[in-house]
Parts: sequence; structure tokens; C-alpha cells
Amino acid sequence: MELIIDESGTSGTLTLKKALSYDHVMDLKQILSNAMDQLNRIILDLDQLTGIDFSCLQLLFAAQKTCQQNHKSLLLKSLNPHLSQCIQDAGFVRFMIPVC
Repeated sequence: MELIIDESGTSGTLTLKKALSYDHVMDLKQILSNAMDQLNRIILDLDQLTGIDFSCLQLLFAAQKTCQQNHKSLLLKSLNPHLSQCIQDAGFVRFMIPVC
């Protein structure tokens, strides 16, 4: 996981790599929390993400809700059909994060 903040300092891209599981929840939570404190717009780049489990999905959608409550945005970039299906299978369709 790598967070790159743009020159404005208000937007950043978090690149998620490989497969994310319960073992990654605490690190992902800390990175997202720091990003939400610093940034108005967070882009999750999923191009290199090969899989994600339910615990990480829950965390991403909780982060989206927190961003919305604080008038910030959390966007997905490079959402492939497999990950889209994982989101649907987990029952998060109505909470689908906007894709940029």
C-alpha cells in the first residue's frame, strides 16, 4: 500500500496491491485514517489489487461513509470486473463507491 499526495496537498492516491485480507486491516485502517485527516479527496487505485476479503471491504465502505459525513470524497480507480463482483457478492452494491 502506498499513498501519494498530489502537489495541492488536498488529494491523494492510495495504491492497493496484491490481495488484501484480515491480516492487512489494521495497516489499511491507519493509512486511510491518516489520509482522511489530511486530504479532501482520496482515490483508491485498484489496478494491482488481485483480491479483497470481507473485512477489508467493510473497512473501505466505513471509510467512504466517514468521508461523506465530513464532506470529503473516496473514489475507486481501475475497478475490474472481478472486484466489482466481489463487492456485489458481499452485499455492498447499494453502497458502491463512485468510480473515477
